[in-house]
Amino acid sequence: MSSLGGELLLDLNSGFEWHGVLYLHESTGAQPGGVLFEAGGAKGGPKVTVGLRDGGLVFVLTDLDGKELVTSPSIPATELLRPVDIGCVLNPPFQAPARLQLMVNFEERASAVGEVHLGRAEIVRSSFGTDLQGEAAATFSLFETLAYNKVLSAEERAQLRAYLTGRFTLG
Repeated sequence: MSSLGGELLLDLNSGFEWHGVLYLHESTGAQPGGVLFEAGGAKGGPKVTVGLRDGGLVFVLTDLDGKELVTSPSIPATELLRPVDIGCVLNPPFQAPARLQLMVNFEERASAVGEVHLGRAEIVRSSFGTDLQGEAAATFSLFETLAYNKVLSAEERAQLRAYLTGRFTLG
């Protein structure tokens, strides 16, 4: 996929949930640091990143001070060589400490908990296939993406799962 960017109005202080149905192309699995999705403020500030580090998938929250809260790279890139739903959840940071969850096909596979300084955490820019600077490219096919300005309830997530599994054959 080529890089794709645009506007995305979200407030991380309300919580955040993102789902992308995609699969990596084999060449990406060998590329360290490839970014699948990144969203951040117009002039720097906090951002969320879904990408590859140390051979695995990670979800990263970068706060106003540049401090990163990162899930462990416990999901090998090789697991993403077939269509999967990648889900990323940020529980509202005002309920300190912040908690990140990284899911594959709606199963939590990694998490991270920590203190973050988000300030007024408005997300207005997003990019698929590269970071916001147009670097750190990853090659993948994206079938569908959904972003929510909140954390989905169990019922809402079950409805989303039914929708996505009815539409796509997830590996």
